[in-house]
Amino acid sequence: INFKKFITKDIINMSNMFQGCYYLEKINFYNFNTNNVNDMSYMFFGCQELKVLNLSKFNTNNVTNMQFMFYGCSSLDDLCLSNFNTNNVTNMTSMFHNCSLLQILDLGNFKTNNLIYMSFMFYGCTYLKLLNLNNFNTNNVTDMSYMFHGCKSLKYLNVSTFNTDKVTNMSYMFSSCSLLFKLNLSHFDTDNVTDMQGMFSCCTKLHTLNISNFNTNNVTKMNKMFYRCRSLKNLDITNFITDKVIDMSNMFYNCSSLTSLNLTNFVTSQVINMNCMFYFCSSLKLLDLSNFDTSLVTSMNNISFVGDKRPGDNPMTVTYLEQGRVSLCGEEVNVFFVSMAFNLVVEKEEVLENGDCKLFFKDTEKDPMYISSRIFLSEDEAKKAETVSKNIFTGGIDENMPTIQVETGRKLIEVLVEAKIFASKGEVRRMIQQNGLTLNDEKVTDIEKILDKLPAIVKVGKKK
Repeated sequence: INFKKFITKDIINMSNMFQGCYYLEKINFYNFNTNNVNDMSYMFFGCQELKVLNLSKFNTNNVTNMQFMFYGCSSLDDLCLSNFNTNNVTNMTSMFHNCSLLQILDLGNFKTNNLIYMSFMFYGCTYLKLLNLNNFNTNNVTDMSYMFHGCKSLKYLNVSTFNTDKVTNMSYMFSSCSLLFKLNLSHFDTDNVTDMQGMFSCCTKLHTLNISNFNTNNVTKMNKMFYRCRSLKNLDITNFITDKVIDMSNMFYNCSSLTSLNLTNFVTSQVINMNCMFYFCSSLKLLDLSNFDTSLVTSMNNISFVGDKRPGDNPMTVTYLEQGRVSLCGEEVNVFFVSMAFNLVVEKEEVLENGDCKLFFKDTEKDPMYISSRIFLSEDEAKKAETVSKNIFTGGIDENMPTIQVETGRKLIEVLVEAKIFASKGEVRRMIQQNGLTLNDEKVTDIEKILDKLPAIVKVGKKK
C-alpha cells in the first residue's frame, strides 16, 4: 500500500486501520501525517505477513492508546521505534503480542510516566533475545500480568527501574521465560498485588530468584507460582504472608532441584485447593507442614511429598501433621505417625485386585502401612480411624465408622452433599463417573441413585 497522496493531518483516530490485512507485506507511509492522532490501538493487528514497517515519520506526541498495535505481526524481524514519543500513552496492553520473529527491541527511549496497562505487552515474543526497558517508568502501572510470557529466548532481563507499588496483578508475568537464568526482584513493591498465579511458571532454567522482599499480604492466588522451576535449588519465601491465599495448587510442581523448603510461616486457613502442590519435588528431603490448616481444602489430588522417588531412594522426612494430608500412590491421605518424624523409604508397592494400595517400608514395624484419608485432630483419632479403615476395607463393619441418619427414598447425591462428604453435587457426579463410589460394595453408576435400603455403607475411593 502506498499512501503518498493521502492527507491525514486532521485524523485523530487510526485504531484498527490495517487490522486483518493478513497478506499485506509492505506499507509506504510517505507524507503520512499523524500529528493529531490520539489512538493507534489495533492499528496493525493481525498483519501476519508484514515484513517491512518504517514508522520513522510517525509523530506520536498525542497518542494515548497503543494497545494491540503490532499484535500478531509475526513476520516482522525488525522494528525501530526510536522516534516514538509515548509520554501520553496510558495503555500498551499486548502492544507486541506474538511478534514472534523480533530478536531485538530497543525501547530505551520510551517515556511511560502515564502508562497504566502493560499486561501481555511482550507475550509470545519467542525469538526476542535483547529487550531494552532501561528507562521504563512504571509508577502508575496496575497490571503486569503475562507481560513477558513466552519470551523463550531471553537470557537476561533488566527490570531494575520498575516501580510496582500500584500493581495489583502479576499473574504469569515471567511465565515460560525458559532461558532466564537469574532474576532479581528484591526491589519489587508488591503491597497491592492480589494475583501471583503462574508468575514464574515454566522458567525451567531459572537458577537464582530473589524475591526476599515480596509482601504477599493481599495475595489470594499462588497456584502455579513456581510451576516447573526445575533448576531452582534454593528458594527463600520465609517472608511470605499467605493468610488470604485460596489457591496453592501446583505451586511447587516439578521444582525437582529444591532440596529444602521452609514453609513454617505459611498460613493456609483460607486455602481450598492444594492439588499437586509438591508434585515431583523429587530432591526435597525435609518439609515441615505441622502448621498447615487444611480445614477448608476441597481438592488435594497428587499433593505428593515423595515426588518421583522410586523404591529404595533416599528417605524423606515429614514432620507430624495433625491436619495435613499428602498423596501416596496417587491416594489422598492423612499422615499420623506416632513419632514426630518418620523416614519414608518405600521398599515396594503392591496394588491389590480391589484397587487398594499397600506401601511396604524399609526398617519399620508397619508392614504394610495402612493410611486413612480422613482429617484428624489427634493421634488417638487417627489410630481409631486406622482400625476402622482396616476393618471396612477388608470386608468388615466397624462400630466406630462415621455414621449419619437418613431416610429411605432420598437421592444418594443429596445425602452425600448434606453430610459434607462432598462439597458439591458436581464432585459426586465426577466420583460416580470415575467408578469411585460404592454402596454396599456395589459400584454406583446412576447419578440419580435412590437410597431404598438401609442401613447402607458408602465407600468413597479406596480408603474412605
